[in-house]
Amino acid sequence: MRMPPAVVIAVFAASLAGSAAGASASPELQDVRFASLRAEAADLPAPEGKALPDDCQFLRDQLADPSLREVVVPAGTYVCAKPVVLSRSGVTLRGQGRPTLRLADHAESPLLVLGGLDDDAQGVPTPVTGLRVEGLVLEGNRAKQSGECWGGPCDTGGTTGVRNNGLTLRGVKDSSVRDVEIRGARSGGLVTERDCAGIHVQGLKAADNFFDGLSVNWTRDSVFEGLELSGNDYAGLTMDVLVKNNVFRDGSVSGNRDVGVYLRRAEGNRFERLKVSGNRSHGVYLSDADAQPGTCAVDNVFFRVEALGNGRDGFHMAGACAGNRLEGSVSAGNQGQPFHGAWMRPAASKP
Repeated sequence: MRMPPAVVIAVFAASLAGSAAGASASPELQDVRFASLRAEAADLPAPEGKALPDDCQFLRDQLADPSLREVVVPAGTYVCAKPVVLSRSGVTLRGQGRPTLRLADHAESPLLVLGGLDDDAQGVPTPVTGLRVEGLVLEGNRAKQSGECWGGPCDTGGTTGVRNNGLTLRGVKDSSVRDVEIRGARSGGLVTERDCAGIHVQGLKAADNFFDGLSVNWTRDSVFEGLELSGNDYAGLTMDVLVKNNVFRDGSVSGNRDVGVYLRRAEGNRFERLKVSGNRSHGVYLSDADAQPGTCAVDNVFFRVEALGNGRDGFHMAGACAGNRLEGSVSAGNQGQPFHGAWMRPAASKP
């Protein structure tokens, strides 16, 4: 459920106040990547003695049946008291008539998870391959979820290492997500992590999520295309930690309340034909982790990427980043510099 504008503004203002009391941000980037927001809300359990509504058990039962390779979700809206998890290789979850899965009030969990849950949030889960998800709307119901992590304070054991995203991929290989819309998740929209490879995401819409619309982490050799990432509280698209040799192409990253596209610890990725516009801070931001060696975004290519009308720089690069290349990209109408940092550009072609 989308929060009314007044509620969004109130929550964001409270978050800013909380960050000021916690770890201080860089004076230049005080509205970029608020780390202290992760502890912004206290956990609120479900009302005592009341079972949460759950329309999604039939999906879990079918996904657990080894004789079934495809599970169809009929048209309609289904309230889920806990996640729907695809942890068996070679399974398809397909919507018929664009059904909606909606997280129940106070479920305090992710909504849809692809991959293993057996790594205790520290290592690599058992690989899961050949998954397909298509034709779904995922509603995180973030106004009625208080915590970022599944079942308690983050990273305190059990499932608490899993964030309450709309769709999480963990250790997934050679799988696809097509025609999926994610809105209102308490953490991120679509998040990849824990060693994903060979992922194909096509036709993703992600809006009004508490952190990022699309967050790519520990992921390689994958393709993300046909993206509409708008109105998320942090970045539209973010990546961090071993993000290598991926392609992001075709679509828009617009109106997000922090940066449009944020890269850190990302190498050899390619961005093609993205319109990055109207974001509150920088359009495209390349960073490192507190000037630590080896944590910068390096050797990434931006081909025909448009950075238009953003609240700070069009393309901003931290000083330590190197080898990032602009090819036919445009920066115009931004409040800061068109290009900040030592960007590489192709030499002008000779007549």
